[in-house]
Amino acid sequence: MERQGKRGTSLEVLKLSGNPIYALTWACDLTVLALKELLSPHAETPAQFLELIHENHILGDLEVISLHPDKPTTLFAYRKDPPPLLEFLRNLIKGRFVRRFRHANAFMASRKAAARVVKYILAADSDGSVVNQKEAAWYDPFDDFDEYRNCTALHYAACFGETQICKALLDHPRFEQANSLADVAMPFSYSSVMDFVGSSCTALHCAVAWYRPEVCSLLLHHSCFSAVGEQNAGGQTVLHMAVLNGETDLVAELLQDGRIDAGARTLEGLTAVELALLIRVELSCYGGCRGKYDKILALLLERSPDADSVNVLSVALATFDKPLEQVALSCLRRRGKFLAGMHVGNGRLDASQFFRNELAQKEDRWRKKFVQKQKEFSRKQNVAAKRLRNRQSSDEEQLTRRPAHTRARDACAFGADDWQIYR
Repeated sequence: MERQGKRGTSLEVLKLSGNPIYALTWACDLTVLALKELLSPHAETPAQFLELIHENHILGDLEVISLHPDKPTTLFAYRKDPPPLLEFLRNLIKGRFVRRFRHANAFMASRKAAARVVKYILAADSDGSVVNQKEAAWYDPFDDFDEYRNCTALHYAACFGETQICKALLDHPRFEQANSLADVAMPFSYSSVMDFVGSSCTALHCAVAWYRPEVCSLLLHHSCFSAVGEQNAGGQTVLHMAVLNGETDLVAELLQDGRIDAGARTLEGLTAVELALLIRVELSCYGGCRGKYDKILALLLERSPDADSVNVLSVALATFDKPLEQVALSCLRRRGKFLAGMHVGNGRLDASQFFRNELAQKEDRWRKKFVQKQKEFSRKQNVAAKRLRNRQSSDEEQLTRRPAHTRARDACAFGADDWQIYR
């Protein structure tokens, strides 16, 4: 006897024009929200912008669709108008501050859902009026009322690390504001040398200052973005901001790009090398920061003239900073080593600066050999002294054990022989 399974009920979803969207057979009741999630890829619309109608009634997300086995159910679906792009991004930013995601999977799922909504909004923008829109001013109530002025959607997405949204904006054929400048909020600088300047910044400035490495890589390699070497109102390039953040990998990626002038100066007159040197001297008492900025200085000095390495060397010698001195010497070239010797010797050639590393290594090897020889010599001395003591003690024991007349006879014989030799 065959066991009969539960018979399903046919459910058909149509557009308002009567064209079918999706048809399925279901064996249990469905919530409206679950049905919207099923329809979303077929309707090419995010679930939150779908509305379902049943018997001239708009169904809510928490309502349950009761399915009858003998009667097929027909629903009608239509799309809601998408929200303005900038308004959606602002609400997204607010929601991230209000909601705390306990798991990384939930956070990534929310990012993917936001990217789908942005793509849906951009799909309806045929003339580019939405994607190129700028916002006059916005105050962020969740971050000390920071001010944003003349921001595009790319600035917002770059500030908060929305890589997929940035890619959707850059790939839009009507997007023309990739290189635009805006006033954005900047993070707090932990160094007293310089603060981040948020006026007249590109989207790359935002991504570097807030350390969004994925967004930085996207902007550097996308053909739509070309303002890589742009300076903000404070004269800071993205290289200055990467140095101020202390991110070694980001500094290396920006230098490898090659479109940024490493010798550009801020309004205070600082290049990236000078900024890194000042922060390195300021944070010299912190081991982790010191090693990080040593690597940053090494990366910058490799692409800088020898005069910068000589200046770093002079600062290292003045502050008795051996690690910094090694960084400067390792980046000097042949002619630069000569200039370093002249600089350190106050006009006279000081050749000890040329081969400081080699001399230190030779001195270390010589010291090890000398200590090893001393140890070997003292060991041999101890062995010889021990043998001599053992021999003397054995001779004394033999003399004490022999009879007295034998010892006297040997002494006379020794004296006779001795007399016969020298007679």
